[in-house]
Order: sequence, then structure tokens, then C-alpha cells
Amino acid sequence: MHWTDGWIGLPHAQRGRGPGYDCLGLFVTITRTRSGAVVDDPLCTIATSRAAAHKMRAHWSPVRDAPREGDAALFRIRGHALHVGYVLDAHRMLHIEDDTGSRIERWDGLLWKPRLEGLYRHAG
Repeated sequence: MHWTDGWIGLPHAQRGRGPGYDCLGLFVTITRTRSGAVVDDPLCTIATSRAAAHKMRAHWSPVRDAPREGDAALFRIRGHALHVGYVLDAHRMLHIEDDTGSRIERWDGLLWKPRLEGLYRHAG
């Protein structure tokens, strides 16, 4: 059994922080659980997520080396940084979307790589 097993198939919930999650809620909760790091958690909605993404970047550094577990994969949706995934390794992330629930996907695959805004590592 891998640690991710308990995080797969969770339901999406708008502004959810458990047991249903939105993408930021899932990322923040996994980060706290796995590393104990406290990550800013503005309860995002589409209206506030652009400002929240900008504010959060101040605490994160762009990944310059190989991505590693716990990094954030930030993606553009409709031209804005609106989606985050928890990086598992050099190719995969754990994330959640409203139509499919939480799952593991390739962040560097055909669906997500064209939308990738960047990979970030928490500075704290």
C-alpha cells in the first residue's frame, strides 16, 4: 500500500477542506500531512484565486532542479493560474477536479503540460 492510496477517489467540494476538497484544499492538506509545512490557505473561489495565487508565490520558489514530492504544479485555466497539483515525482501529481475527484495524473502529459505555469517549492 502506498501513502497516496487514501487520497485517491476523494470527492470534489467547492472551497472544500475535507472530506471533500477543491484543488488548493487537497494540496494544503496533503502538504501539512506529509511534511508538516503550513501553507497559506485562502479559501479560494474563482473570483479570488488569481489574487491568492499571486500572494502565495511570495512564499514559493520556482523549481530549478528536478521536481520532487511536495512541489506544487501550478496550471493555467482560461489563461490564469487557477489549478494546483501536489507533485509526486518527476512526472506525476495528485490533484482533484470537480468532475472526476482526486486522482494521480502526469503533470507533464499531453493534457496538463501545455497549461503548466510552473513548478514551485515552498520556501518555508
